[in-house]
Amino acid sequence: MRRCRLGILLIAGLGAVLLSCGGSSSSTTPGNGTVFSFIGDAPSCDILTFRTLITDVVMIPPGGPARGHGVPSNSTPRVNFAAWRDASTILSTNTVQEGTYTEGQLVMSAPTLVVFDPTQNPPIRTVSATLPTTTPTFAIEPPLIVTKGQVAGLSINFDMLHSIQFQTDATGELTAAVTPNIGFATLTASTTQGFGDTSTRGFVASVTTSTTAVSANGTPFVGGFTLQLLAPSLAPSSGAPASGPVVLINLTSSTQLCGPLTGSEICPSLPLNTLLTGSVGNADGYVDSKGFYVARSAELEDQEDVARSKAAFLGPVLSVTRGSNGNVTQFSLFVREEQPSVEFASPSVPLDTVVSVVTTPAPTPTPPAASTVYGDAWRVAHPGGLQFGPTALAVGQEVAVHGVFTPPPSGVTPAPPTSVAADSIYLQSQTYQGNFTSLLQAGSDDRSGAFTFVPCGTIFQRLPVIVFTDSQTTFLNVAGLNELAPQPSLLLKGLLFLDYQGRTINGVTVPPGALVLLASQAHQLQ
Repeated sequence: MRRCRLGILLIAGLGAVLLSCGGSSSSTTPGNGTVFSFIGDAPSCDILTFRTLITDVVMIPPGGPARGHGVPSNSTPRVNFAAWRDASTILSTNTVQEGTYTEGQLVMSAPTLVVFDPTQNPPIRTVSATLPTTTPTFAIEPPLIVTKGQVAGLSINFDMLHSIQFQTDATGELTAAVTPNIGFATLTASTTQGFGDTSTRGFVASVTTSTTAVSANGTPFVGGFTLQLLAPSLAPSSGAPASGPVVLINLTSSTQLCGPLTGSEICPSLPLNTLLTGSVGNADGYVDSKGFYVARSAELEDQEDVARSKAAFLGPVLSVTRGSNGNVTQFSLFVREEQPSVEFASPSVPLDTVVSVVTTPAPTPTPPAASTVYGDAWRVAHPGGLQFGPTALAVGQEVAVHGVFTPPPSGVTPAPPTSVAADSIYLQSQTYQGNFTSLLQAGSDDRSGAFTFVPCGTIFQRLPVIVFTDSQTTFLNVAGLNELAPQPSLLLKGLLFLDYQGRTINGVTVPPGALVLLASQAHQLQ
């Protein structure tokens, strides 16, 4: 099973992937290194969106003043922390002067906060949020040492759970004060893991079918492709461009590269020379000590076409409509992310709105149209034959919907939601917060087994989930299954399914209609 580790990784060094370094040849003049920023957070139960502009990642030497800046002056990435729960992705690249840095700041602006609220229709509420007037400073422990000609790493953990305080103003409106709770720590690169697991998601900007580059551990690359991360858009509050970096995803001979789904094949073969630009995809891997992103796996989904209103919409499922056979025929989706951005296109789909997704059933016997294709981001066979399909879609899941969108007709009050005709739907790996309730099974390795879990998100209505783990599941802050307890809370990362008919998985009975989570990581909060 896949796993991701939480944090922001800043890598200062040669920048072999994307940038070249400056610096004087004089021994008395400090040199510059390249900085790669990786960003993530710890989640909060009912927050659907917490999005801000990141104007800088500041690094401060002992006694100041600040002289390290992780975000280029011509870039203002916009990050939705709720989309990277207990995970990390690349934020930006820049150059930083060599030296020792003991304090850090994450400079944010223009916050947007949306929560799940079942009293509303649709069940979402935008909450006015304020940031501190002065950016808080946090210690880097241990200090970050940037050496000319070398690569360094810095983890920054933005704790959304303890950073946002809700309150009611004098008029009775819900508001929020954001007091960032951030931890900075220096990372050490390993030979096989680099600076730690890092996920990327974006659309393909270019493809490289051959290269002479070699990773830090001597593994040759066989080619790669660039991903545009944090889809570019125009930040309406400031009018400034908001976009993330374009990152080269380097592939080795052992990288699992899966193409778009067309049928029942789990991981269709995808020769690099057939990879289409404009395709949306995910990659899991790490940044090595030379500054290369090394992909362990990469999954490409559909090719988008903004000119004909086709894009990918990512977010949680809010409601579903089923036919008599249990197949979902329509569902509502909260648009947390778009690839590429169509927020200000014409026609457009604003972020943090709800769209109505219409599916097309499989042909029986004569197809009325191409049927909607279903798959999941892991692209592996699951225990008990569990798979994502029209009966396995449920409220609370994180999915990516690829399809052509149609705005509602003008002059209709109230206006219906934008409709998306789904060509394909991919179940996404995501982190769910909640509490352990009972142990169902534990293997001798204390990792493989099953237990019940109740998510804290109101969207789940306190319904229990059956969680399955295996020998590859990562346990953080807890030794294993036998050590799990109702308190403290758990963060479980993985794929969430609805088992409509029920089955037996590894000897554990799953009743019909149960939610099942295949967990790649169990993180017990402290």
